[in-house]
Amino acid sequence: MTDEIHEIEEYLEPEPEQSFPWRLLIFGLLAIVLLIFILQNFEDVTLDFLGWEFTMPEAFVILLTAVISSILTWMGIAISRRRKKQRNASSRSA
Repeated sequence: MTDEIHEIEEYLEPEPEQSFPWRLLIFGLLAIVLLIFILQNFEDVTLDFLGWEFTMPEAFVILLTAVISSILTWMGIAISRRRKKQRNASSRSA
């Protein structure tokens, strides 16, 4: 438990002052690219899934797929880290 608290504290500690806000610049550029992508892919597409039929903009379908895959990837990483911690904890106590 204390290891988890220590990891959270390290994550929340402010980073040393940087001369240029790189994160803000990268976030802004990604937002602009995303906006251009959405505006260029606004054609409607029809999806058939398990007998249901959906019609929505192509950009929305692609972005929804990316979000769902990101969530599933994050969940997989979290599960593997938890299992690794449990294995390490059980090997220390044995």
